[in-house]
Amino acid sequence: MNAPTENSIKTFHGGCPHDCPDTCSMQYHVQNGKLLKVTGNTEHPMTRGGLCVKLKDYEKRHYHPDRLLYPLKRTGAKGSKQFKRITWDEALTEISTKWKKIIATDGPHAIMPNSYLGNQEMVEMLSLTAWEQLCVSALFVVKVLVPHGY
Repeated sequence: MNAPTENSIKTFHGGCPHDCPDTCSMQYHVQNGKLLKVTGNTEHPMTRGGLCVKLKDYEKRHYHPDRLLYPLKRTGAKGSKQFKRITWDEALTEISTKWKKIIATDGPHAIMPNSYLGNQEMVEMLSLTAWEQLCVSALFVVKVLVPHGY
């Protein structure tokens, strides 16, 4: 058997980065550190290798020049598409400052956490403790996609 070369295509297994109920199992095909394509995992018991249309050409979106990689702060009027890049620390400070002001002014129930189902659900469920510490809205929303007609 030949040893893999530097240019060989390697396949990595992972979950879909979108947050929908299917939690599709994906195969990421990588060569020289670059994502070439994604395919569905044929051994996944639910999706059996199928991927939704949102994942068509995923590798193109992954490398798209307009893909957000860093926090941006709006500098112009809403809708003006004027932003400046800020650091992660600045973004987190901005968010926490606004949240603290909302809580001080309107109470913790003025902030409503929103959860979704899918591959991020476990992370979101673990984050509930943080929400509970803030005493945010008891009206915790969980979105569930229901096929049309049901």
